[in-house]
Amino acid sequence: MDDDIQQRGMDLLAERAANLLDFISKTAPGFLVETAKNGSLVLNKGLPDYLEASYNKCETIRTLLKRDSPTLLDDVYQEQRFQSDGKIRSEKEVCTSIGSRLERTIISGGAGSGKSVFLKKLFRRSIEDGHTYYPIFFEFRSIPIGSKKSLLDYVYQSVAQYAPTFTKKQFNFGLRRGLFFLMLDAFDEAPIDIREELVFEIDRISKKYPKCPLLITSRPSDEFRSWEGFHVAHMQPFSLPQCRSFIGKVDYPTEKKDEFLEFVTDEKFEKHGAFLSNPLLASMMLLTFEEYGDIPERKHIFYEKCFQVLLREHDASKGRFRRSYSSGLSHEELENVFTYFCVFSYLENRFNFEHSDVAAVVESAIAASGVSATIPAVIEDFVDAISILQRDGNHYEFTHRSFQEYFYARFAVKDRDLSLIDKVDEIRETGSSDGAIRMIADMDKTYFERNFLLPLASKLLKDLNGVDHGTSPDRLIGKFWASVGIRLSKNDEEQKDQARGMETTIYYSTMYDEEEYPKESLI
Repeated sequence: MDDDIQQRGMDLLAERAANLLDFISKTAPGFLVETAKNGSLVLNKGLPDYLEASYNKCETIRTLLKRDSPTLLDDVYQEQRFQSDGKIRSEKEVCTSIGSRLERTIISGGAGSGKSVFLKKLFRRSIEDGHTYYPIFFEFRSIPIGSKKSLLDYVYQSVAQYAPTFTKKQFNFGLRRGLFFLMLDAFDEAPIDIREELVFEIDRISKKYPKCPLLITSRPSDEFRSWEGFHVAHMQPFSLPQCRSFIGKVDYPTEKKDEFLEFVTDEKFEKHGAFLSNPLLASMMLLTFEEYGDIPERKHIFYEKCFQVLLREHDASKGRFRRSYSSGLSHEELENVFTYFCVFSYLENRFNFEHSDVAAVVESAIAASGVSATIPAVIEDFVDAISILQRDGNHYEFTHRSFQEYFYARFAVKDRDLSLIDKVDEIRETGSSDGAIRMIADMDKTYFERNFLLPLASKLLKDLNGVDHGTSPDRLIGKFWASVGIRLSKNDEEQKDQARGMETTIYYSTMYDEEEYPKESLI
């Protein structure tokens, strides 16, 4: 890490600690009296160690374009826009509503939208700007499968591992006094077997500690509509200026970026904006554009081209010679092993792994592929050769989960032994995103319509036979929509009659969609 950057961070932390001590002395004199007596409850004892470690950890990120070394977050960070309560809001507006007005908020965004990066930026910003909270950054993925501990126990442990002198009593005190800003990352990566309990705990934390700002990130889900007191802020796709700004910041040869930016005109962005709508997709597009000089029309072709670029980047040159992989496998064999790795891990709802976990899945993938290779060598190729997995100590995760969905979808289309309905049901049982389902439909529309939609349509017609839509509209609507709700909101235009100033809307939504579907005013 650059010495100047590190020193700046330490200076900010020192100033932050001083501000908090002043804040505590004004708001908790009784506590300080107790502390003076027994010396056991000094809130800042140990916490600066946690802040320092987490501040440094959130300073860098790994990017698809620079996989061999970390990138400074501040160098590539792109401000985001959000849709909340029917309005487009700036990043500053959303952060203010959380930190100042204590609005419980869920940041909802699809794959690659930058949710975790946004949270890291907010963590650092909360220190640099001197808010009157200690920020706590917690990742749901750190909760083990089959966990019996409470969410707050894990949050506390995430702090205590960097601050051994910080006690549970201090933690509880800080929660009661509203001294912590709880930033909980990637709810969708929490073990599926305990998510219902986590929802209950989150609701309890929100009500028990109302003075603590609470922010959660996740992939989109309709279940958030039922979370009492929570606002959902949907991350919006990049606009053309945002996309161009982000590409201009990334660490990539200038001449290649300039060529790409020249290609992305207003017309091209209007046509292909879906492939440039967030940091991950824009990075992947830059990577594949250099190789192919164009933007693919379909999403699965886009992912296929990107993966092939990652494979070919391992070659010593574009000539005949190919550098061998540590596993001794060919391109095609390694790709096949990785396909099974994605299938098995996706169905187990695994997106990140400890070493023993990744080794077990790789072992199964090697066996299913029918190739001869050692487990450590295949893992090394996944991490170092094609950079499709990232390693952090004993922890592994996908460069991005989108690749896992893509390879599962490709396998589902190719394999015809199991019915497509059963394959889709398997996806639903994992609680995963329906991104894989969309890619299945994109890869083979005929197969999807004939083997999935047609059987479902036939069953639907049978189920609807005899349903009176006049007397039982709920039964009819329930066949098509995951949820139906009614919302009351004030009209934009002022009206003298208060009753007429309220607008009643019905909204319909499908699982995992960010958008609300046709709204109809009932007044």
